[in-house]
Amino acid sequence: MSTAVQATAATFREAAAMAASIQKAGLANGRALVELSGRFNEACLHRETASLVLYLKAMPKLVDHIEACLDSMIPFQRLMAEVEEDEDYVQAHLGALGKLTTLVDSTRAQATAQFQACKQMKATGMRLLAEMTQTVERAERLLASHDKWLNDMRKAIVAAVGKAVALVAGAEQAVARRDAKALAVARKAFDALETDELIGYPAELERKVAATLQQMSVIAADKGQGSAIAAEVKATLSTKPEFAPALAKLAAAKARIEAMTIAGVDVKKAARALDLDAAAEPKLAKALGAASIENGLAALAKELKLKTTGKAMLATLQRARLA
Repeated sequence: MSTAVQATAATFREAAAMAASIQKAGLANGRALVELSGRFNEACLHRETASLVLYLKAMPKLVDHIEACLDSMIPFQRLMAEVEEDEDYVQAHLGALGKLTTLVDSTRAQATAQFQACKQMKATGMRLLAEMTQTVERAERLLASHDKWLNDMRKAIVAAVGKAVALVAGAEQAVARRDAKALAVARKAFDALETDELIGYPAELERKVAATLQQMSVIAADKGQGSAIAAEVKATLSTKPEFAPALAKLAAAKARIEAMTIAGVDVKKAARALDLDAAAEPKLAKALGAASIENGLAALAKELKLKTTGKAMLATLQRARLA
């Protein structure tokens, strides 16, 4: 065998070894891509932020290996070009040369596809991460808004209970004084408390929680931060028993003040108790029907020139259990 043929044979063997190394690297990259893409797709499916970040960080190393595989084909091509200069050797080993070329071309196609797959995975991961970040931020805003409503309701309920107790006590005093005007004022102030809305807190809380979870339905399905945020929203349902005693007081106060009435006074009995003759009964009836009986009686005393006051007349009627 001539020196030239020996040199070509040595170059061919070097090219064959390089082709085997290229194939081995391509297969290893393929296995790594299959494993990474499987985990990556699972993380995308379950929207696992931490896992996505981890796999995106692992991707550049795989891309480097794929690019190294592609780069190693350049010296292989140079070796094959040297071999092909020896026409006699090519004719004698055409089949073997064809197999090497086919092997490397196939690996090149696979490596190119692997590179494109990594590029697509990165784009998908980055887009999903951006979407999830925005979704998490929105969920956090929804949670903050829900918590604010909850705290506002807590303050409103506590404040309303204190005011309701005082208003009911004032209304009871108005009834005792037969002061219809004061009773009306107390009722109006009680209505301003909007107790119906506060008493409906448990049902409204359930509605709010359901609505908030619906708005964050995408993030709530996550296994990470999203589910934690959703869990915080759901946990607020546990506040219903906490407010039950206060809401029961509000409901009782509402029923009590709504049931309060000032019964009509028996005019004839009242006239006798006040030593008024029958002729004064119409005027007495008018006085007793005034918004403030005490003021009505005071006006009557002045009109009839009685030596008494409205307060004293009312006290007389109260002692007689007529007012």
